[in-house]
Amino acid sequence: MANYPQEVKVKYGSFEFPVPTPFVSKTFSNNYVGGDIFSTTVNVNLSGKIALLPKRDDNAGNDYLKLSQKRDEIAEAFSGALRKNFQDFSVIGHGTEFHLKNCSVESLTFTDSNYVGFVDYSISLVGYKSDKDFYTANYGVSEPVDNWQYSEDNSGMVTVAHTISARGYNTNNTTLNAYLKAKAFVESRKGVSLKVNQALNKNVHPNSTLILTSKSETADRLGGAYSITENYSFITNEASGAKGEEANLPSMQTANIMLTYDIAIDEQQGGDFITMTLAGQVTGNKDSETTWSEIKSDFKSRDFYNLINKAYKRHIKGSNGTRPGGSTNLELNQEPVSFSISPDEDARTIAFSIVYDNNQLFSNAKIKNASSYFDYNVSFDHDNITDIVTVNCSGTIITRGALEKKNRDNLILLDLMLANNSKLIRDEAQSMYNKMFPTRTQYVLAPRPTSISVSKDDFNGTINYSAEFTDKDFPENSKLRDLNYSVAVSPAMQMYTSVPSCLQNGHYLVYDMKLNTKREGVEVGTTAIADDRDETSFSEAETEIVSVNDYLKDSFLDGNVKRLESQNKVENKDTSSITYSRAFSQEKNVNTVELNRLDT
Repeated sequence: MANYPQEVKVKYGSFEFPVPTPFVSKTFSNNYVGGDIFSTTVNVNLSGKIALLPKRDDNAGNDYLKLSQKRDEIAEAFSGALRKNFQDFSVIGHGTEFHLKNCSVESLTFTDSNYVGFVDYSISLVGYKSDKDFYTANYGVSEPVDNWQYSEDNSGMVTVAHTISARGYNTNNTTLNAYLKAKAFVESRKGVSLKVNQALNKNVHPNSTLILTSKSETADRLGGAYSITENYSFITNEASGAKGEEANLPSMQTANIMLTYDIAIDEQQGGDFITMTLAGQVTGNKDSETTWSEIKSDFKSRDFYNLINKAYKRHIKGSNGTRPGGSTNLELNQEPVSFSISPDEDARTIAFSIVYDNNQLFSNAKIKNASSYFDYNVSFDHDNITDIVTVNCSGTIITRGALEKKNRDNLILLDLMLANNSKLIRDEAQSMYNKMFPTRTQYVLAPRPTSISVSKDDFNGTINYSAEFTDKDFPENSKLRDLNYSVAVSPAMQMYTSVPSCLQNGHYLVYDMKLNTKREGVEVGTTAIADDRDETSFSEAETEIVSVNDYLKDSFLDGNVKRLESQNKVENKDTSSITYSRAFSQEKNVNTVELNRLDT
């Protein structure tokens, strides 16, 4: 490829315009004071074309990419990564030499184009013929700086640093005003009114205005210098899927409030479910009239679940929509695992972190309410001697959300589980009992648990619950929580007595007393626990335990001459327990034991 010399060179700072050289036009504006020229401002307009020249450029490759690259080089020199104001402009060639000091970029425009062949552009500069003119126009100021620096990250957020500085000199013989001159110059250029549009940022969000996040200043009164650094942020684009799944998401930025966030996905190998974390910040513009209440209202109006659920759907389906997802895990749980915020009114920010997952226990759990579920295990203990089966149901009540909400909603589900003598838990235990012992159809679990244990952990927002049920006998339609009874019978047995022989040592004679009747002993004992620890329940339990004791007594006392031998009742109102025992005797026909002698 031939390298032809460029006869006319146009430069701005260190940037030299490529061929074809743009057309340069200039207009002089004189400022008059008292009929004399005070200063002269020069307005320069550059009108050019970005073109691919056969003898200068490689013909191979995509024209669009080559033209875009040349366009971005021009944009970067004037309004790109670093805006360079107060640079020198020059045109040299054909025996002509033109120089302009301390130029400022007023505008940069690229016309609409299909990027075939060439692209038109236009640049406007303002400068001064000499340093004297600049100093006069900007009265009392030297070493001026007005820079805009852009930095874009992968999330689509752009941070902008606007730096303005100047050093003043005294213009009054009696008053030291250098610092005031420098400060006046800097403050005249702060804010966004004089910014150059960022030409390199693509897919700019429609509501992307510069949000002032922080501002710092440096003052040197003795040296007459002053500077300000303004830090801005704005959003260039929102994340988008191949099928437009995020079309209805809330705007990441309004005129004076900006939302920034990151999404992290935790999908462990062999794990039961996916966990997704949405962490970000809502930032209000410090350079506006936006109130703290408006920032909080904006935060509350955000549909964070919709935002992260769409990202979850893209994840389980894959970027091209072909990845197979689970049949039942196509939605995240609407209730978050955890939710935390850090508001800072002085900084006008609200930082947040929200964790969601697709744990289906919240939707498929058997024991649950709108916000909580009971995560439990069921165990069995079979006593082969008594043939009594004990069923233990123990687990943890789990609630999503903030700690205060966890502790509040946990109690709601606990009350539901404790209602009607833990009927909800008993029914589940009975269902598991039937599956574990399908042949024991003649038995059912007692309607009341033999024991209940509840422990609260307010720091972690959980409640541990455990209850035991047995299939041992229980009184029907009883208000007793537990009942045990015992019956001991000393039967009327025939009496035999032995008498030693008077004829032979070591020999005894056994005589049958041939009694017809004898007194039989019957001891009846009952122990019970009242349903509740109150006077009414305790009184009802006392009545019922006496009734059971009477029933057992009447069942075994069927002889003559019945007599109460002893009676004892022990009450413990702290544990709501009652023990009632009685001993009786009665006259009954004796039971004879036949003794058959075996000859040696």
